[in-house]
Amino acid sequence: MPFDVSTFYQYSSSRLSCSRNCSPYMVDIVILAKNESEAIERLKKVLKVSSDYGVEINFDKCQFLHRKIEFLDLSPSPSKIKSVAHYPEPKTTKEVQRFLGLTGYFRKCIPDFSVIAKPLSDL
Repeated sequence: MPFDVSTFYQYSSSRLSCSRNCSPYMVDIVILAKNESEAIERLKKVLKVSSDYGVEINFDKCQFLHRKIEFLDLSPSPSKIKSVAHYPEPKTTKEVQRFLGLTGYFRKCIPDFSVIAKPLSDL
């Protein structure tokens, strides 16, 4: 059954919300995974849910198993990357907090960011 954009988003969000690694956006679905086998398993789940609920997929427009994708033309700003790469080593708690604030910009780009940043947050 064809969906308009708002109906698809509401429908897919409710059906796929059980997975934090599957993100419906407008009429696209991005599936995140750490490796190929995990990606295939997650893709199978999305395809099964789609099939179970009669969602039609235009496979001619699909991209599968890419290591990197350009999505909404969003990527980390080169100036932000440079700021983090050249940030001086924090010496005080306040400087660590500033560094975490700066690196928080990358939260959506780095899997398990909170786990990686936790030791610094605990200082």
